[in-house]
Amino acid sequence: MWITIRDRRRTFGLCNRNYGFLTEAVTQWGLLLMSKTQSPEGVMERKNVEKAILGGFVATLVMTMIMYLAPLMGMPKMDVAAMLGSMLSQTMPEPMSGAWLLGMILHFVNGSVIFPLIFAFLLYDRLPGVAWNRGVVWGLILWFISQAVVMPMMGVGFFSSHAPQPMMTVVGSLMGHIIYGAILGGIYGAEPVAKLRPS
Repeated sequence: MWITIRDRRRTFGLCNRNYGFLTEAVTQWGLLLMSKTQSPEGVMERKNVEKAILGGFVATLVMTMIMYLAPLMGMPKMDVAAMLGSMLSQTMPEPMSGAWLLGMILHFVNGSVIFPLIFAFLLYDRLPGVAWNRGVVWGLILWFISQAVVMPMMGVGFFSSHAPQPMMTVVGSLMGHIIYGAILGGIYGAEPVAKLRPS
């Protein structure tokens, strides 16, 4: 196993404190977005929120499928739900257990709501290039944060150094985040199809 029980117990308190802080931050961010939709451009804001969440959901779904199919392509197993679930318990949860399902829910909330809204309202207009390229840049930022911050918090080590196959794990994560970002950016930045007027 990647992480010993002692390692998990040592990091469990820190993870819970960080998780509580993250929950509070997400709540405040949600209230801010709700207030923005009450502006005169509220309809446009709501459309942007819908596009961001749709793009995030599709991107997260595709990325998750790739991660769980990775062993079939010679890549190491990457059970993101188990790793996130381990932050809420003292053991690595079994698939479909309560902690595993909570980990999967957290994974989809992050990928479908939190990260897309940050991308849409804080970064999209500030990043260079076409829509999908902006998404790739955001995906690379998320990849770096996950490997430099999140993985050490979960006991997997800086840039997955404690994983059985560190290099392959890092490369697989990089590929997944690039795909995630490209899909998110492509869907969010897609121009609406003009409706054909009846002749």
